[in-house]
Amino acid sequence: GAHCCIMKGYGREICTSKSWKHQSGLTVPRSLSTTTISVTSGRPLAKVAARLLERPSSTSSARASALPRLTTSASAPSLARNGNQKHKRNTNFDRAQKGSFSTDALKVKRKQVALNHNTVRASPKLSYVVQFGNNDCLLREILKRRPGWIAGVGNQSSPGSELASQPPSTAPQTSLLWTAYRNSDFLDAMKNGTSIYVALNKPRELRLLPQPQQGSVPCRAHNHFDGNAALVRKYELREVMVAFYASHACDPFRVIPITYVVRSGAQDAEFLKWHARYQIESEERNQRMWLVKPGANSNQGRGIQVHDTLEAVRQHVDSKLVPWVLQKYVENPMLIHGRKFDVRIFGLVTQEPQGGPFHSYFFNDGYVRTTSAKYSKETLDRSIHITNDQVQRNETEYGKFEEGNKMSLEQFRLYLTRAANRPGSDFDHIISQMKAIMADVVHAAVDRLNPRCIDNCFEVFGFDFLVDDDCHVWLLEVNTDPSLEVHSRHQAQLIPSMVEGALRLTVDQIFGSCGSAVPSSTTTPCWEHIFCSADMSAGVACDWARL
Repeated sequence: GAHCCIMKGYGREICTSKSWKHQSGLTVPRSLSTTTISVTSGRPLAKVAARLLERPSSTSSARASALPRLTTSASAPSLARNGNQKHKRNTNFDRAQKGSFSTDALKVKRKQVALNHNTVRASPKLSYVVQFGNNDCLLREILKRRPGWIAGVGNQSSPGSELASQPPSTAPQTSLLWTAYRNSDFLDAMKNGTSIYVALNKPRELRLLPQPQQGSVPCRAHNHFDGNAALVRKYELREVMVAFYASHACDPFRVIPITYVVRSGAQDAEFLKWHARYQIESEERNQRMWLVKPGANSNQGRGIQVHDTLEAVRQHVDSKLVPWVLQKYVENPMLIHGRKFDVRIFGLVTQEPQGGPFHSYFFNDGYVRTTSAKYSKETLDRSIHITNDQVQRNETEYGKFEEGNKMSLEQFRLYLTRAANRPGSDFDHIISQMKAIMADVVHAAVDRLNPRCIDNCFEVFGFDFLVDDDCHVWLLEVNTDPSLEVHSRHQAQLIPSMVEGALRLTVDQIFGSCGSAVPSSTTTPCWEHIFCSADMSAGVACDWARL
């Protein structure tokens, strides 16, 4: 039952496990499982471990003498000490360097190991559960690297298998639940102070059950707000944006395209308003293209259709009595080499404890999503008009022009200044509009995001923007659980950096304040604070929307 404790001499990390594996793939054998080692030679830990695992014969003093000198660093944690007694260099290490290297030479006193073992077990543990799907491996890896965190009940090795009906009595309660969609059971437990555990974990299903409460309920966090529907349901986003801008004497349809919400088919009063608008756009501007979107619970371009006739839209909204969003299609989009694109930007929303102010952050990097075919208004083919991966990846030209049909913002900037011969100020103007829109969106929804004032909620949103040929930015939609999948080398750098920075601003701060050993950090690369609800004097950020 003894643990192997490999301590990095620079004092940053202690790894304890019964079967320790490094990135090199080496496993410390049982013969070394009672060793306490502090590496101060500056060599990479994998190389030191590899040298230790070599078993030289008693006559091979040359190889043994090549072993790095192992000592205890003065900066190493007190784990290498026994009470107040000063640690003395183990003479067995000296014998090992003289050629008599053996497993006995690497054993330490059982009493020392027991003390070390107890010290490690006494450290506080925080438990996380990540729902399977949407690159959950990335999230697990980033959380696993955080000191004091362990995978909790519900992180089984294979998705979809049933878990035990009750968690082990010694299992820590879930401190962080990261899911694809808001989980009302976990939010209820956070609000009511009850214990709960994950009994089933699937990419599209998560089942939670009550857990016998042992002691106090820990500090807990969830990666969704209770009222996030105000942003991520398309018809609710339209409602909050229209109400917000109307209260500030602004035109919402200078920020979002003209939008109507139809709930009861062609007999709905909103459909009649849309009908009148369709006639105006058709006769005065010669524009007839409209998007019809499911009003709720859809993302990745699912269910979106492009129509250009009154009858086609009528049939669509009558096909099913659910909320439909009728949105004017932007018929003059900016193009990249003749193809349409939109821009995905990540936004983070947090709230201070006890119903405190909301904060909004803009991630200063994102990516451009391009279509695979030339833009044309002569066809309603979804592959020409909709940029989502779910649509584009089935096209034969997918990935031909850009890796994964993605461009970095820097590549986009270079395209504007070089290929499109636009001034550099155009790119800056585009980004500044995106920041202003994101600030206004969060401002518009703050009263509905957390109606029950549940502490320790936060959320990463995916904002989708379209740029027209006048460099005007339009907000298309806001997504919960934005895609973390990697389809290009740029995304492979962008997404881990975004997630790490988001966790520094949320999880590290929340559990640092709850008394855990998790260090907080004020270094949050690429996340820019753009809004605080306590500062209402700023008013509307999108000044071009003013009437």
